[in-house]
Amino acid sequence: MFRIITFIVLVIAFGWLIVLMKNRRIGRQNLNSIFEYLKWRKQEKKSSFLSKLRVISFGWTVLFFLLLTLTGFTPLLLTGSSTGGLPLILHILIAPFFLFALTVWILLTAQKMRFKIEDLNLARALIRKSSSGSAEGLKQFIAKILFWVFLFFSIVAILAVILSLYPLFGSQGMRLLIEIHRYSALVLLIIAFLAFYNYFQQSQRTNVKEK
Repeated sequence: MFRIITFIVLVIAFGWLIVLMKNRRIGRQNLNSIFEYLKWRKQEKKSSFLSKLRVISFGWTVLFFLLLTLTGFTPLLLTGSSTGGLPLILHILIAPFFLFALTVWILLTAQKMRFKIEDLNLARALIRKSSSGSAEGLKQFIAKILFWVFLFFSIVAILAVILSLYPLFGSQGMRLLIEIHRYSALVLLIIAFLAFYNYFQQSQRTNVKEK
């Protein structure tokens, strides 16, 4: 069942991205912008050490997340069985590095992603279906929501797999924890796609304003 759900999610996500790229809503210029941004923030002399560390930790978090996704989902999609052998070993070895990079990035980004009064007013306006606030403010509000949801499901996935290592809940409880870990990882993948789309929508709007 999980294999089918994962396959459907990946087909929809990649199909959606292909359609957006075909319609030029996400182009090569947008794809290169994130690498240029990371390189610029890393080399900028005026930026503080914490700012540079936040950008570097974000880059490593993305890299380790992609590696965990490949080692976790690829065997399941190809064979239909749980991750084992070399992919499982790589998955276990990469996980601590992902946890460290994620922790550093979260600690350095949490203050920037805190909700303000403007965000609450925007949320009320959206609930009341009234037009209030700029499109850029809406994108930033969505980015904050995705950030905290990503943090929540990251904690759930990490705690689930750690608790499954201890014989505290019996065989059925361990299976349930593994399933929670899998579905939490799938939710993280969906959030990553949504954050990817939200970022490049904002980047495209910025490029249009500059032109």
